[in-house]
Amino acid sequence: LYPKASEALARAYLTQKDEWSKRTPPPAEMTRIAGLREALVALRSQPPADYEDRQWEALEAILALLKPAVAELKVLFAEHGLADFTEFAHGALAALGSADDPSDLLLSLDQKISHILVDEFQDTSQSQFSLLEKLVSGWTPGDGRTLFLVGDPMQSIYRFREAEVSLFLQARHSGVGAVALDHIELSTNRRSQAG
Repeated sequence: LYPKASEALARAYLTQKDEWSKRTPPPAEMTRIAGLREALVALRSQPPADYEDRQWEALEAILALLKPAVAELKVLFAEHGLADFTEFAHGALAALGSADDPSDLLLSLDQKISHILVDEFQDTSQSQFSLLEKLVSGWTPGDGRTLFLVGDPMQSIYRFREAEVSLFLQARHSGVGAVALDHIELSTNRRSQAG
């Protein structure tokens, strides 16, 4: 789909809460396309394809301030012995090194971790996904290790914490790192009943 046409579809058929609209319902065949609603939600949140000159100038000014602001934040964290969730996540990523140049910590963890279970995977952020990719970077098919991800893209609620439901769809389609995933859709719910 062309971006402008896709944006128009998203505006026409989705509510502000990212559900299919009941006021202007989409054709039934659209609602049956796996992942289409999530893709339209993601598309609607993308920045515009084109910026005006004033917008480019503002973006350049923001980017120029970003590095000094991060440096100042790190100084404040160090002075007060504090860190936020993002700082912890970036610290963990840095401590593991990379798949091409793993740290001693990553090599040690690779020897100790056999199974990883992630619940509420639909609320995973990019930094959390990168951390997971690093943790499984040394895994090979048939080595006896398992990666079990549980989630429901229809229940993603942590966008304010940079959760990206598109990562759920990406993992379902392409796996995590070199770890391929089998998709199992549950058909029975034992947590509730009709009554």
